[in-house]
Amino acid sequence: MLLLLLLLLLLLLSLLLLLLLCLMLMLMLSSSSPLVLLLLLLLLLLLCCCFQQQHQHHQQQQHHQQPHHHRHHHQRQQRLQQQQQELQQQYTYNKTIHAEILIHR
Repeated sequence: MLLLLLLLLLLLLSLLLLLLLCLMLMLMLSSSSPLVLLLLLLLLLLLCCCFQQQHQHHQQQQHHQQPHHHRHHHQRQQRLQQQQQELQQQYTYNKTIHAEILIHR
């Protein structure tokens, strides 16, 4: 029950962050200040951290129920997820940079 509440809370938090992100994007499009861009990037990082922690917590709990021979597969999956996340971060970063370039032209 407590876990469910925690997950709901985290979901709410991430939704709030997403809303903030949208607001920041709108702000960025209306005024091309580098400060706004920095804030946006920080917010993105925060969001990523939030999701990662939520995911790790979830995985740790699953891990306790699994026997030992699943461990290797688990590590591989984690590594894959990490790579995917890095790619996603790079993509969002590139998108923001591109947006900034478009604004300054």
